[in-house]
Amino acid sequence: MTKLSFNLTIKHKLILTIAIVLTAIIVMFFFQTSSNTKLGDIVEKMHKHPLTVTRNSTLAYAESLQVGVYIRELNTSQISEKEQNELMKAIRDNIAATKQHQQVVNERILGEEGKQLAAKASKSMNSWALNVETMLTEKRLTKETF
Repeated sequence: MTKLSFNLTIKHKLILTIAIVLTAIIVMFFFQTSSNTKLGDIVEKMHKHPLTVTRNSTLAYAESLQVGVYIRELNTSQISEKEQNELMKAIRDNIAATKQHQQVVNERILGEEGKQLAAKASKSMNSWALNVETMLTEKRLTKETF
């Protein structure tokens, strides 16, 4: 190795050193790019799952609570027919929004236990929505008979 370095001119030594440094920089660049891609995938997965699922679960719960408030108002207060129709429309809109939020949860939930829990929640929500719709229909029929 010593003989080799004595046979090289300063120009060749500098070119060799620059080539080695550039090669090292290029190799580090590819490793860094690969790491950034992996990190980006992890962040995207985190965003798509827990935050979205948690947000939509919370929104579905809030929408269902709002339906309860509307039902209570519909059943306990003396309101005009127009207000009653508006409340019924609001109830149906909130139920539709609840179903949309639940659908997002079902699509994005991870893990077998999470999927089973989401399926159970969907089944309960569908049963609840059917009961509410039945109640609204009966309320309308009762109103029409008097």
